[in-house]
Amino acid sequence: MDPLVYAILAAFIPAFGWLVYFYRKDRLNPEPTRVVLAFFIWGAAFAVPGALLLSSLTSSAVEGLAIDTTGAVGLVLLMFLLAGLPEEGIKGLLAAFRARKEPNVDEPADPMLYFTSLGLGFGAVETVLYLLVFSDQFAEVAILRAISATVGHGLFTGIAGYFYGAKRFGMNRYMGLASGILIAATAHAVYDAATYYDTFLAIGFLVIVALAYGWLFKNALQHSPHAVVLTPQAVPPVPPPALPPTPPG
Repeated sequence: MDPLVYAILAAFIPAFGWLVYFYRKDRLNPEPTRVVLAFFIWGAAFAVPGALLLSSLTSSAVEGLAIDTTGAVGLVLLMFLLAGLPEEGIKGLLAAFRARKEPNVDEPADPMLYFTSLGLGFGAVETVLYLLVFSDQFAEVAILRAISATVGHGLFTGIAGYFYGAKRFGMNRYMGLASGILIAATAHAVYDAATYYDTFLAIGFLVIVALAYGWLFKNALQHSPHAVVLTPQAVPPVPPPALPPTPPG
């Protein structure tokens, strides 16, 4: 079988698995499968070329900054400029453009799911490229990417989607897409920098990001118009005990 076919299967099967996992989290008002897949395809088809173009533009500008990467702060800054901001910027902008007139976006959690889907599509194609470059370490790279970078792209972009939805649905008027992209880009940069020190350190940080994502998604669901608030029923008054009959006379 052609190496490209192996790379595509090894990259897209885990990405679709993660997509199913996140899709099942939206239990209040599940989104149409075709729309979720459309965002995934947008991430795979358009986000990667756009990110590569932005990265090439920023890399030439970064060369003149002479950033000291011997320390963690300098390394994070470099990763922010070279990878975090270009990649999260293009993913966030594409997802927002695709979501702005999407009629199915009717609750705060919807942008998180759609942005996550687009991020996973991006991560799948990026993994294909990595597998083709590092073909001599195919299995190791495929497994590592499946549990880290691929889902990481979904988490980072999904967090940007939360802030986009928070502004769109009036949850927080001070936060929006720009804030979400900056937060996602910073988290992305920290993850990339951590991979230079230790793989397990990077995965540990990704676990923290996943916990934050879960908290944000839960908060978005709580603000959904489809959420049913159960109020306790009033307890009926207890009738007074019956008095014993009065003896005659």
